[in-house]
Amino acid sequence: MKQITIKDIAKEAGVSIASVSRALNGTDGISEASRKRILDVCDRMNYTPNGLARGLVKRKTQTIGIVIPDIMSPFYSELAVLASDAAHKRGYQALLCNSFRELGTEERYLKLLVEHQVEGILIFPIGVRSEATMEKYSRNLPIVSLNETSTP
Repeated sequence: MKQITIKDIAKEAGVSIASVSRALNGTDGISEASRKRILDVCDRMNYTPNGLARGLVKRKTQTIGIVIPDIMSPFYSELAVLASDAAHKRGYQALLCNSFRELGTEERYLKLLVEHQVEGILIFPIGVRSEATMEKYSRNLPIVSLNETSTP
């Protein structure tokens, strides 16, 4: 199924792509009647903005990553819920990743989150073996490590 784009909305509403963009972003340069017509077309066609495209343009995705070692653990699942709730209250969405206490899986998730341009990562590392991986990816974005172990 094809995702509806602003080009589709513009064609259906009989306006330019720039007009659709103005209507969706609430900016000036468009009459209220046109804005309403465009927004009605968006509703009728079930238009949803492409978050990835918007993130590329604005250089903000309003998304964080949370990497936990064991989603089945009551300790980690409660922390994940609290962290994602705190993010949501600040206008962010959270992508939750379960590393299964495997170093390779943890690194693959860190790489995936960086590729998806999250704005930061909360990680509950699986141990001191995670430090090199976290250091590698912390060059690209903020990473907060929440752990139970201390390093000398």
